[in-house]
Amino acid sequence: MNRLETCAPELASKLRGADQKRQRLAAVAAASWAAGVAHLDQASVLNAIDLLREGTHEQVDRDDLARLVEELDEVAWSVQDAVEAGSASGDDYLTAFGRARAAASVLFAAESDAEVAGLEATYEASVVVADGSVLFAIVDTALA
Repeated sequence: MNRLETCAPELASKLRGADQKRQRLAAVAAASWAAGVAHLDQASVLNAIDLLREGTHEQVDRDDLARLVEELDEVAWSVQDAVEAGSASGDDYLTAFGRARAAASVLFAAESDAEVAGLEATYEASVVVADGSVLFAIVDTALA
């Protein structure tokens, strides 16, 4: 079972059954949406999305993206500590968490395996916001 099946089993099934081209389109649609919603404007993210849109996932600097994900995860954990200490709000944490997950969505979209890219990029994007229904509709359209 993959993680997307836990929140969108029908979409996960549709994604698994799609051809590689559609799986890649779904991955880039999810990652682009997530980066936009989370307001990620780092050059590594924007460059990766451009490369993904061009169909050249193998040219994405995955090491650079992985460093960004790690950095944004650290920020989210620090904000979580601040929430527990009473010096930050839950909304602050959700914003930081969403940014980290959006970056992870872009990283997963560059996976060499198109099915994994589609499933995992979509899952990571789905947790950027509380309600993933808009994202799921975008990914479903990419699979059509």
